[in-house]
Amino acid sequence: MYLDEPTTGMDPISRRATWDIIEAAKPGRAIVLTTHSMEEADILGDRIAIMVSALQHEPAACSQLTMLMPVGGCLASNECQFPECR
Repeated sequence: MYLDEPTTGMDPISRRATWDIIEAAKPGRAIVLTTHSMEEADILGDRIAIMVSALQHEPAACSQLTMLMPVGGCLASNECQFPECR
């Protein structure tokens, strides 16, 4: 199942309800979800990958990813801390 930013523009209650639906759908399925929300990725993701300048990076844990990101969670290609992006 592919979900492209399924909660963008939702109010917090609807977003949480959608997260519950996605969590319930996970067993026995592969779900690819795109999001700009680190909170959403952390809550829903079993494995998290990021794309920067068309390169895929797979941190071991969301906590590692958040340590690499500037304050506020904005990751632009010129701010990327991965050596391959410099």
